[in-house]
Amino acid sequence: RLKKDSLIRDISDCTLDNLEKSFSKLDNETVDQVVDILLKSRRRFVAGFRGTASCAQYMSNRLGLLLPNIVPILHADSSAIEALVDIEADDCLFLYSFMRYSEINYCLLDIARRKGAKVILMTDSYTSPLASKSDIVLVAKVTGLGFTNSYVAPLSISEVILLTISDRKDSKCAERLRMMDEIIQQSKLY
Repeated sequence: RLKKDSLIRDISDCTLDNLEKSFSKLDNETVDQVVDILLKSRRRFVAGFRGTASCAQYMSNRLGLLLPNIVPILHADSSAIEALVDIEADDCLFLYSFMRYSEINYCLLDIARRKGAKVILMTDSYTSPLASKSDIVLVAKVTGLGFTNSYVAPLSISEVILLTISDRKDSKCAERLRMMDEIIQQSKLY
């Protein structure tokens, strides 16, 4: 589907289509529910594998600037099980999973459900086989023109969630960010 003479325009059109279709399925009530779960949870496990590891890494990194107790799970091996096995009812799992749904996703959802933890799923459709095991489903379109999915839409929806958390926890977030920035400046770790 790639045409050299129109590649930039085609990718732009595809990306904008993904964003438009994804944001048309997103509403403030759902965002507020996701944010409520993230704010009320004691620990927040953020998982994504292969291509979606980029989404999980971004979300866990930025969420860690705003809230404590973030556990990224980025590798689809036994370390994912080891990281999640101690999840409790007052924790949550935020899972990114798109078409071809890696088998480990089912295992993680089962662990979280068995322990009574809340599950937030970002996936490609409300009929995803993982959706029925999740408390909240966020839909993001990831159609790509080449050999891989495009994760611009899930990253943008993640940004909406992060900014909503930042807005709700403004003074605490500001103090946390100020303190981190001060230490980073002193240590020259930028």
